[in-house]
Amino acid sequence: MQKRKLGKSGLKVSALMNRYFLFLIFSCVAAFPLVSQDWPMWGGTVQRNMTSPMKSLPESWDVKSGKNIRWKVQIGSTSYGNPVVADGKIFLGTNNANPRNPDIQGDKGVLMCFRESDGKVAWQDNSPGDGILHGQWTSPALGVVDGVQQVFFPGGDGWLYGFDARTGEKLWKFDLNPKAAVWPKTRNYGLSTPVFSGGKVFMSVGQDPDGGQGVGHAYCIDPANRGDITELGRVWQYDKINRSISTAAVADGLVYISDFRGILHCLDAGTGKPYWTFDMLAPVWGSPLVADGKVYVGDQDGDVAILKTGKEMAKVAEIDMGNAVCSTPVPANGVLYIRHIHFALLCAICSG
Repeated sequence: MQKRKLGKSGLKVSALMNRYFLFLIFSCVAAFPLVSQDWPMWGGTVQRNMTSPMKSLPESWDVKSGKNIRWKVQIGSTSYGNPVVADGKIFLGTNNANPRNPDIQGDKGVLMCFRESDGKVAWQDNSPGDGILHGQWTSPALGVVDGVQQVFFPGGDGWLYGFDARTGEKLWKFDLNPKAAVWPKTRNYGLSTPVFSGGKVFMSVGQDPDGGQGVGHAYCIDPANRGDITELGRVWQYDKINRSISTAAVADGLVYISDFRGILHCLDAGTGKPYWTFDMLAPVWGSPLVADGKVYVGDQDGDVAILKTGKEMAKVAEIDMGNAVCSTPVPANGVLYIRHIHFALLCAICSG
């Protein structure tokens, strides 16, 4: 089956599918935990590692028939971000194509807040007004290295920087490109978010999706060094990867990272040795999530693949969401949230 579409970032949009939906996937196997398992920021924690200890997450659902869908709610007509979940609320950025607040009129960027219990809108805000900029693609991460809290920041210049989080002192920098790389053909920058795990930093590089596919790289970096650590701090470099805008998930000695071409790579966290790849056959904008012994990843063609974690590739299921999935699955309190791009829906999906 051939479904890969690798042109510009324009997505297939049906005239009947002009609204965004965010899917809330609920596991009915277990009741909501007594201890909160919120997802209060990108990556869940300040280390930004796309993993979760949550159990009994769903492996099957059907968007068209409504099987295992607990509830759903419309958001706007465009959104590329991912929800965060905390204190019984779900927060998500979108536009004002489906206005909830009569005081907010016109094409605006808005922050929406939903109740986690039933998907009802709690509030909506558009403080940025008309001042929206193109902005910074990626997010910083934090990690304690030899007793020093560091901030890892990928710059738009293709370098990764490490700062002392308390003082702002620049501790080190790492060139995320080979010396011979030339912009814009082969030199990339960070669109993914660095992940801090096991005392190391994991990151891939790419370009704006409008640039399409191209040569990419993934790195494991030792942030304990100082100065220009491009050589000294490189633990390993993996070059059999396309440009990537996806954040890695690191769990049980393995790194799961997807690229824009649609390939999910499983690597050894210590050496960078590849164990397996899985071809989604369509570009991947989001990031893989590791939870409950499974890897979840969505693609631009609207499929969500579920694979078992481990050194051998084993597919559990591949589910058609009906429209492009450019977000990352988000787990919180026994619920899996998936938003797709042109059919705005927030659904709760129960394990059958």
